[in-house]
This record gives sequence, C-alpha cells and structure tokens, in this order.
Amino acid sequence: MVSRMDSACPLVACPVAPGVFRFAVTVFTILAFAVTWLSARSGKQTAWTYLAFGYMVGVLANALIPHIALTIAMRRYMRALQRLWR
Repeated sequence: MVSRMDSACPLVACPVAPGVFRFAVTVFTILAFAVTWLSARSGKQTAWTYLAFGYMVGVLANALIPHIALTIAMRRYMRALQRLWR
C-alpha cells in the first residue's frame, strides 16, 4: 500500500529538511502576525482584514480537508498524513 501511494504522490512523501521547515514556519508566522497587526490597526472592511480572514480560512482548510478526504478514502480516521507514509 505504501509503495503504491509513494508512486502516485511522490511530492507528498518527500521529506523536508528541518532547516527548510523552520524557515517556512518562521516566514509564514511573521507574515500572519504582520497582516493581523495591520488589520487591527486599519479597522473593519479593509484589504488587510480580508487578507487576514483569507489566511485563516486557508490555514483551516489546509488542516481539515486532507484529513477528511483521507478518512473517507481509507475508511478510518487519519489524524496525520505522516502516518500514511510510514
């Protein structure tokens, strides 16, 4: 099963170096903080507020959609994608 999934989704199964992961998390955290701060300072119905809301929706969708899709496809609860590749 794992080999079939690896050949079907080679990019998902590729490991990410810890330094690259930390850099990406740091950049996205700083960007999210900056957008949230600008949204709080500029008030309602501004581009920063809509950007902050879009970022929140994107993070939520990224967290939920893969797990829901895999749970339906595998017919068991999938709490993390990493469990599928081990």
